[in-house]
Amino acid sequence: MTKNKVKRLITMLLVFVMAFSVLPARGIVEELETHDQDEVMSAEEPENKPEPESEKKPEPEKKPEPEKKPEPEKKPEPEKKPEPEKEPEPEKKPEPEKEPEPEKEPEPEKEPEPEKKPEKESGKEPAEATSQKEAAQNKTDKSKKQSSKKPKTDPLHVSIDTDEAYAVVGEKKMEIDVAISGGSAPYTVTVHGDVKRVEPVTTKKKSLTISCMPRSWDDTEVLVQVTDAEGAVAKGSLLFYCAEREDETVEDWEESVKDVELSGIWGEDIIAIAKSQIGYKESKKDFTVDRNGKKSYYTRYGAWYGAAYGEWCAMFIAFCANYAKIPAGSYPTDSSVSDLVEEMQEVGACRTDLDAYVPQTGDIVFFVNVETGKFKHVGLVEKVEDGKLYTIEGNVNRSVCSREHELTNERIAAYASIDALMQKYLDEQNNLIEPNNPND
Repeated sequence: MTKNKVKRLITMLLVFVMAFSVLPARGIVEELETHDQDEVMSAEEPENKPEPESEKKPEPEKKPEPEKKPEPEKKPEPEKKPEPEKEPEPEKKPEPEKEPEPEKEPEPEKEPEPEKKPEKESGKEPAEATSQKEAAQNKTDKSKKQSSKKPKTDPLHVSIDTDEAYAVVGEKKMEIDVAISGGSAPYTVTVHGDVKRVEPVTTKKKSLTISCMPRSWDDTEVLVQVTDAEGAVAKGSLLFYCAEREDETVEDWEESVKDVELSGIWGEDIIAIAKSQIGYKESKKDFTVDRNGKKSYYTRYGAWYGAAYGEWCAMFIAFCANYAKIPAGSYPTDSSVSDLVEEMQEVGACRTDLDAYVPQTGDIVFFVNVETGKFKHVGLVEKVEDGKLYTIEGNVNRSVCSREHELTNERIAAYASIDALMQKYLDEQNNLIEPNNPND
């Protein structure tokens, strides 16, 4: 046998041996066969040149390959048919079952990761840590925004004022000007105090006017509260003078003098009326207030004269003369003390010779301000006794009262003689002198 034949037989034996083994790797044998064939070819090629015919003759000798038919006896090879079990390798086609990996397509559920696109904004797309950092950064950004907003909003502040000096129960409302600064609109404005209910006002305006009616007379504090959109609260208060009208009628005045019996003698009658008024006080609750905050109170004497809240010492004398039935044209009256002095001078009733003149019941006494020399006050002479002057005066401590003065009191500047006035009137009635000509 030639070497080539020997090699072929060896390879065939190897094939049979490999066939009986567990053939997990059939491809290995084929590689060996191919490798051996390559070696055989490489060996044959030089030998083929001298003996070409011998190469062909062994081919019939390959007929022993039918001897391989005993391989069917080794039908255990059908056991090798488990290699078709390797056909389950096509079962590896279940790798298409791996197509369920498309079930991994739920990874598209990771498409929410596009929410992680903020990571792209931060330039850190892949990590969860980046999202946490972003969350933290968002918080810091928000806090920065909030902190940046805070300086933009000034603290809430409210101030209130009024052009009204006072209010009157049931008649004149309080007008309150509200000025708001800072805070966040809208603002809710509420009013508290001894006032009738005022509905809360919600507004975006920085200024507004609120009207409210006092419930009762007295000095009333009104509180205005402003609450902004963020719940901040600011308050302001204002003290209001609140009055209540106390008008008297003619019937009330007549009732006050009904017990006086008149004699027809002016001096006696005017003092009798004056005594009936002792103890009267100007109203506490009925008043007005000027722009300087000064209160002026209601009196029946001012109301009778036509100046209900005026200075009333001279108007008190006019009231008494009226109810003493002294004829109006014969007895000068005025609300001003200085004007009344001038009128008494014009009718010849004014006496300034204090050392010589003795005041009589019913005379008017004029007082001056020692520092300025101006006439400031008047009263009625009740009597002179033991060097003292007894008077009834109005508007003393806001009331009608009896007083006592020294005749030498430096505040006494003049008198108006009631007897001179009455005599003038009588002379006019008897046509002894022409009316309104006190020099005749």
